[in-house]
Amino acid sequence: MAADGMQTMKLVTSAILLLCVAHLGCRPSASDVAPDSAVAPAPHAPVKVTPEPERPVDALAELEKIEVQPDKWLFVEGEVQEAGGAWVTGWFSDEANKIAIETHGANGFRLELSKISIDWSRRVVLRIDERSFELKKRKTSTVHFKKTPTGGWDTVP
Repeated sequence: MAADGMQTMKLVTSAILLLCVAHLGCRPSASDVAPDSAVAPAPHAPVKVTPEPERPVDALAELEKIEVQPDKWLFVEGEVQEAGGAWVTGWFSDEANKIAIETHGANGFRLELSKISIDWSRRVVLRIDERSFELKKRKTSTVHFKKTPTGGWDTVP
């Protein structure tokens, strides 16, 4: 998930950089004028930049441009609670054999256990939104979670 956020951040940063360059304009440096020139350089008038009218951003089209990474192991599923969207992010600690997940606005998510190097011979801790659980090995490598009315998380078959 983090890579998707980084891709979006790169797009936004590039757009801001282009706007800043357009507003600064281009002026020759003092070294561009020949030193033995008898004519003083003419003062440069500021460059007037007319901004383009804002075009609505098609968020779905922007999301489709983001490449899905083959090693992703955490996905948002189900309906989204808020108009601003939803996200889930997570990390795995080999040393602690622990999966930590944070969610925002999501009613469900999917965890692909085959993409994580879990040591099933040890206790596996799963922490979701500041609540810890013990994760047991399952027949399937995919686990679906759904938010409960009280704000907790249940597994869905």
